[in-house]
Amino acid sequence: MEGVNAIATAFVVAPEGPAQLALFPDEVAVFKVKKGLLGKIKATAEITASKRRATIRSAAVDKAGALEIAFADGADWRFDVPEDQISGAQSIVAELATSGSV
Repeated sequence: MEGVNAIATAFVVAPEGPAQLALFPDEVAVFKVKKGLLGKIKATAEITASKRRATIRSAAVDKAGALEIAFADGADWRFDVPEDQISGAQSIVAELATSGSV
């Protein structure tokens, strides 16, 4: 599974640091990122967290760039979304809403 095969992605700032959030048909995953030679952030193949989409209870991103995804088991993921990644985060939330996941 790689971020490039995802339905929607966004680079975010997790409590552990920069990451890529990726939405797939059956799951949502957080990938570790690294800086390339020119300082551009790239996702690695290393998944730091993942959960099945069927367990998502809600997802929302606000204009200030706060993204929250809540799960049926009581867990929630919170991210800060850089301004240039807001549209990607909004795409993730919209896809979850249209697919009936939230």
